[in-house]
Amino acid sequence: MSNNQLGLGGHGGVHQLHGLSNLKSLNLSSNLFDSITLSPLYEGLRELVLSNNHFSGNIPNDILKLKNLTLLDLAANNLSGSIPDGIGELSKLENLRLSYNLLTGEIPAGITKYIKILDLSHNMLTGGSHLTSSPLLHFFLLI
Repeated sequence: MSNNQLGLGGHGGVHQLHGLSNLKSLNLSSNLFDSITLSPLYEGLRELVLSNNHFSGNIPNDILKLKNLTLLDLAANNLSGSIPDGIGELSKLENLRLSYNLLTGEIPAGITKYIKILDLSHNMLTGGSHLTSSPLLHFFLLI
């Protein structure tokens, strides 16, 4: 459902996707969404792509409940605040893309515990010296 103008009518949020307990991949990139409610039904989700929308505010802590995620792409939104500390505890998360947001603060020390691809570019983050010592990390952008 990417590259549409979904989110124009009503509140502009992703709230009405119910009964999708077997859903493994959800790509809603390049739409007009500005909010999302992550139902417990999404716990089996492996890929969540919400890039290039209109999300703002903090990264929702509900994302930390998605223990099966291998890919999380929230790039090109208006997300602000810090990266949740617990994001590094998502043991299956291998690909994290948070570029082109308004994120600030320190990059969490445990963020590269499992992640192989990390894109934090075009934010206002600090720290990151620990990123170069990760044996799993194959690719990262911080600039």
